Amino acid sequence: MERDAHIWLKDHTEPFRKVAAEDSASELIAAAAGVNIHSLERYQPAPNRIKQKVDLFSVQSFCNYINRFKDEDSTIYLNIVAGMFGARLDHHGKNDPAWGDHVAFFQPKQSIEWCAWNRVNGATLNQLELAEFIEENLDAFIEPEANVMLKAALEFEANEKLALGSSMNLDDGTSRFTFIKDNAKKDVTFPHRVRISIPIFENEGVRELELRIRYKTTGEGALSFRIIFVERVAMILRDELLGIAADIRTRCDDLFQYEGKWMEDRR
Repeated sequence: MERDAHIWLKDHTEPFRKVAAEDSASELIAAAAGVNIHSLERYQPAPNRIKQKVDLFSVQSFCNYINRFKDEDSTIYLNIVAGMFGARLDHHGKNDPAWGDHVAFFQPKQSIEWCAWNRVNGATLNQLELAEFIEENLDAFIEPEANVMLKAALEFEANEKLALGSSMNLDDGTSRFTFIKDNAKKDVTFPHRVRISIPIFENEGVRELELRIRYKTTGEGALSFRIIFVERVAMILRDELLGIAADIRTRCDDLFQYEGKWMEDRR
């Protein structure tokens, strides 16, 4: 609905006088000889345009909101660095400027499982710390199976106080550690690589990841381990975000999407 637009002026000779303002979408009032300008939009039956900023917490909610309010120029941006999706519902067209004041954001939340494994990625763990981490995350293992990893973890715990006599890499992809106490020997085998299956983001599917397990010994018989993702963390997260982007594109009927961000902050 079009509204008449006017500017109300106050000066020293007239209390108020009304002047046409063709470029104004709402009535304005200039007080004190034009020093202060106030919008009267809030007194209208409805605002001139939608000004809304919302944060959504799931892909489904993000897509539902977009599908409810989108038009032919609505656009979604994926900021890979920030791990965030942003949608401008009133985006400008090729030759049609728009205010871009109606926006929605969605930032996928990293899963508890991913955060746990990412915390130990590249970190140095002693024998007991590694055993405890394995026990706390048994459900993730697919190769070797969880029961094999549990057995190795329990043996590490049982021999945590014993001196390491020797270690050897075997042809079957495992390492053999020999612990010694009072001339008694105890062998424990442990894999060089493992495969796990965990969700990277909450409410998303699982992803298989391969990890290398490195070990180091000291002259005093101390044993330490490092767990390292075979894939780079940045690439894992990028792949998952692009997968979510493809899902959003399908749910939102191939709405325009770009990798990037608009240059101003959330206003």
